Amino acid sequence: MCIDDDRELTVLNCLLDGMSIVAISQHMSFSERKVYSIKDNIVKRMKENAEIAKKTGIAG
Repeated sequence: MCIDDDRELTVLNCLLDGMSIVAISQHMSFSERKVYSIKDNIVKRMKENAEIAKKTGIAG
């Protein structure tokens, strides 16, 4: 699994549920900047994993 940090997983689930950055920051008691940072880390990690999968022929 590419997301193994509890905070990242919670932010990802909130985003997938349609919550805004403001709502997530209030829900988790983080600053909006922190939520954006966590979201950026998630996207970066997912992109890296997609590139690895493509190079190894795993991606379909």
